[in-house]
Amino acid sequence: LFDKLNPQLWKQWLNIKNILFDDDISNCYYLFNYVIDNNIPYKVSMLNINGDILISKKIVNKGKQVGYILNELLNKVIDNPELNNKNTLIQLAYDLIKEIKII
Repeated sequence: LFDKLNPQLWKQWLNIKNILFDDDISNCYYLFNYVIDNNIPYKVSMLNINGDILISKKIVNKGKQVGYILNELLNKVIDNPELNNKNTLIQLAYDLIKEIKII
């Protein structure tokens, strides 16, 4: 869901949740601000790679594989934002495909 809303809408959602449910959402505010302030990618379109690159490098064919690999790469970048560079992501994509074919 985080990748579907822009940052302003997320702030509004957090404020509404806080008001309606009287939840302690300080951790949510902290995480939200940390992601935004540090430019951590939180959606596939923020990766320094896209499906066209994956296809042109013959890593995947068109279809579900592209989305799957991009989402897996996003998960890795969320955990480690330094990975968000084209060459690293290409290598990680190759590694993911090898893992998939073994399983």
